Amino acid sequence: MGIQGLLPLLKSIMVPIHIKELDGCCVAVDTYSWLHKGALSCSRELCKGLPTTRHIEYCMHRVNLLRHCGVKPILVFDGGLLPMKGEQENKRARTRKENLARAIEHESGGNSSAAYECYQKAIDISPLIARELIRVG
Repeated sequence: MGIQGLLPLLKSIMVPIHIKELDGCCVAVDTYSWLHKGALSCSRELCKGLPTTRHIEYCMHRVNLLRHCGVKPILVFDGGLLPMKGEQENKRARTRKENLARAIEHESGGNSSAAYECYQKAIDISPLIARELIRVG
């Protein structure tokens, strides 16, 4: 999930550049952030265990874009669960479960827009999903 509040602290030293300026460089990518963004388009399928590869395709498109621009991407994945974050992880799991129940309720009531929003909040990017991307990449 990243480091809370990090980007505002770095804002004063950040400089926008064009990707081509990184030609010949290696860049590290927070791969879970890409997986989360990619999963938004197929959240219903992921939550219901239906087959989909859109989240993987999203990530690979970005990998290929970097490669096309001469940049070598290094995909960085989160490590294992930290005991000190156990309570936070439990809270996130409860929130995902609640959102999944809401999504199913909205969907059965015919409110696909509300269901879509809840499915997006119910996604769990598990190590199995990360492994799918590792196999493809």
